[in-house]
Amino acid sequence: MKKILLGILSLVLISCTAPQGFIARPAGWTAIQMRENIARNKAWSTLVSVISDNYEIETLDKESGYLRTTWLFETKNGVQSATRITAKIEDNNSTRIKVDSKYFNALEGKWIEGHNTILTQQIKDDLSGRLR
Repeated sequence: MKKILLGILSLVLISCTAPQGFIARPAGWTAIQMRENIARNKAWSTLVSVISDNYEIETLDKESGYLRTTWLFETKNGVQSATRITAKIEDNNSTRIKVDSKYFNALEGKWIEGHNTILTQQIKDDLSGRLR
């Protein structure tokens, strides 16, 4: 009986822990400088291609260069989390991205919103490699 209670307590504590890299503050915009000679259409198709590899796109406006994904939910190490990406191609040869994240804190019974520095860096690296 003691082992069962310890197991249940462990699961509850794990499901209350934030994912690695999570910060409970709103996501800010991160700029990605594109190479100077990249055409806007090429930058747009690259942005859409890279993001849609792992996320479902919810809003897409080629004219304004705006893209937003749906929330991608996943459970890892007993923690349920979700991520959504917003991106915008700017006129000054840069792209801005914002990666919103949240996780479910089972102890409090609510979603904790913020951003994840690790996911933001991964997405920035993926886009930088293709846009520079």
